[in-house]
Amino acid sequence: MLSDSNVETGQEVKTLARYLKDHGDDRVAGIMVGGEFLKFYGIQAEDFPGWDDEEDETEDDSAEDSDDTDGGEETIPESTQPVNTRYVAIGAWYLSEIDLTDKQKQIIDSYKNQQPEAMVGNSIFVFRRR
Repeated sequence: MLSDSNVETGQEVKTLARYLKDHGDDRVAGIMVGGEFLKFYGIQAEDFPGWDDEEDETEDDSAEDSDDTDGGEETIPESTQPVNTRYVAIGAWYLSEIDLTDKQKQIIDSYKNQQPEAMVGNSIFVFRRR
């Protein structure tokens, strides 16, 4: 699998901000390249709860942990889902799950089979939380 900065470079952050404001919101949860700049457009962004918990996980630890699964069921604990936002935005680069920890992949997987409400530009998928 190949990926580079042509997939997502943060170019649609301003467009995402406009989409959210047009839909009466100024908050979003999720992860995308350039998401830290949403604040300059009046949008409060938050990461998924627990997103950075496994930052220092090594590949060897990840492989060992994956051997202990119970058949690959992808149940996401409620504690990893955002609670203060109506919208979730995930960048295309993150949906490709490159260089993510197992926990981060689980969080992203919970959205992969859902139909996004919108796609901002060609790089940010917007989901409405149920």
